Amino acid sequence: MEEITIGGIKSRIEYGLEHGEDRSSYYKDLGMDVMETSDHLSLEFSKLIMDDLAEDGACFSSDLLDHMYVALYVELSYLFLLLPERFLEDWMTSITEASWDSPYVIHNENWSRQPAVRNSTLYRLYCSGNLYLNLYAYSAYRAVSYTWRFFTGGVRSWETIFEGARLRKIQKLAYPREIHRELAEHFAITGNEFQEYRGEMLMPETYGDQPLHGEEGDDSTKRFTMVESVIVISALLKQAKINQADNTAIARLISQITGYNAENIRKKLNDPYQGADKVRQHRMSRITPYITDLNNEDISLIISQER
Repeated sequence: MEEITIGGIKSRIEYGLEHGEDRSSYYKDLGMDVMETSDHLSLEFSKLIMDDLAEDGACFSSDLLDHMYVALYVELSYLFLLLPERFLEDWMTSITEASWDSPYVIHNENWSRQPAVRNSTLYRLYCSGNLYLNLYAYSAYRAVSYTWRFFTGGVRSWETIFEGARLRKIQKLAYPREIHRELAEHFAITGNEFQEYRGEMLMPETYGDQPLHGEEGDDSTKRFTMVESVIVISALLKQAKINQADNTAIARLISQITGYNAENIRKKLNDPYQGADKVRQHRMSRITPYITDLNNEDISLIISQER
């Protein structure tokens, strides 16, 4: 899988155009058609962009929307936002109707008469006849749209950043429910502290880092998160002298008790205390009252020593 990060779409496409890069045979040999390849690439690109945001801490920032605006706007405006909607529609149609073994069709030759289109990299890509590179750009467009909409879902203020035609271009692509689920499951593993820090519900469905069952009248923001559950139950097991069980068995037990995903729990068991200072402080402020109520200094000591 080729790597893509925020800021990398432009250079990758320009390199591909310069060197005539074409990896279509790789995907053909895997038995993937054009749209299956785009589905695969756009999802993987989305995950890589999310990892990039998680790694530099942007997703934990109070100005996440500003960061996403700056970072993703650069990529979107470079390839997409400054071009006419009709041109984007022609370009996307040429890709979605293509196959590896049929000619790549340019739907409207008249675009060469418009300087704003004719001088763009996307038009050069369009005219290159290289289906793979166009598919790469289309998949990157999907990935940027998916990532933006995942992080800003439910936040009304982001719609004021892009207005009119530019907003329509971001929202032009469908955002399937299964894509949101895939990204939510991935982000639960790579950046699950995002939800804890911002206090937002990214995954209301029954997967990832959310409990499978809520209780009637339960306020989910008061329920222990997965990491908080891991910290507390691990401390109780150590106090009970259960030290020989492997992490898989412990993860299954915690999953059964809490409803959180067992695989995500297992990944956190090695070091549940890691994370940004603000996240850890918030976490301990929620855990401590319950531990104090147990009136057991040993459990409190276990948690204080490991944090």
